[in-house]
Amino acid sequence: MQSMLREVGFPDGSFEEMYAFMQVWLGREIRIKHHDSRGSAICGLWVGSKNETVDVIFTDLDSPHWRQTVAHEWGHMLCGHDTSAGTADVLRALAPLLPEGAIQFALTRESFSSPQEQEAEAVGDAISLMLLAAESREASVQSLGGFGRVL
Repeated sequence: MQSMLREVGFPDGSFEEMYAFMQVWLGREIRIKHHDSRGSAICGLWVGSKNETVDVIFTDLDSPHWRQTVAHEWGHMLCGHDTSAGTADVLRALAPLLPEGAIQFALTRESFSSPQEQEAEAVGDAISLMLLAAESREASVQSLGGFGRVL
């Protein structure tokens, strides 16, 4: 997965840099919205609208794992996974959140049994590891308090 990320030029930096890259790479605005996943099998959802050039990733932002969920959804995007509309239950759940007829596609993960879900999870894991490494490097530099840095 690391080689695929290098191949597309995925940045090895902050979440904000990764987020900006994904918007440019996809050629669409990506919004990350809160979805209270309690009582639902859905922990992440990628939705594209028909009439706007906007993708919305719904995730439970109260979860400490929300960035992993976003990285997983980015994995679907980077891998070019099928973006046909989701199940009727998913579309019904989205109805109050988006204008009628606006949904072009919906990808949701309810299990990890399909090859697409496993591939997206592997890419999401690789992205998350890159993010952890970048944050660790930044924390190390900050802990120096200016010592060892060129000003």
